[in-house]
Amino acid sequence: MIVYQRKREIGVLRALGATRNQVRALFILESGLIGLVGSLLGNAFAVALAAAIDELAIHYFDGLPFLPERFFSFTPTFIVTSIGIGVLFSLVGALLPANRAAGLDPTIALRSD
Repeated sequence: MIVYQRKREIGVLRALGATRNQVRALFILESGLIGLVGSLLGNAFAVALAAAIDELAIHYFDGLPFLPERFFSFTPTFIVTSIGIGVLFSLVGALLPANRAAGLDPTIALRSD
């Protein structure tokens, strides 16, 4: 869908001398950045939500036996791994559209609406 929506922009880049590899790299870089930002925001939201749930649980379940100190635990390894997986899946998902964008003929891309 991104390739279809940005067909004219890709055509202009190719007409100005951008190589197929440069167009491909542009799409992959954008995808990697989107994956990184999404993973960072997702982890921040998950940690904040987990902290809120832990506080509510401690408040409402105070006095129950065998209650854990915390219900959620986010180790640095887990956070780094989840960010890496988010970026990886974003990059893998961008490979086909990036190849399609790199293969567009500039004259056809500029002629289309």
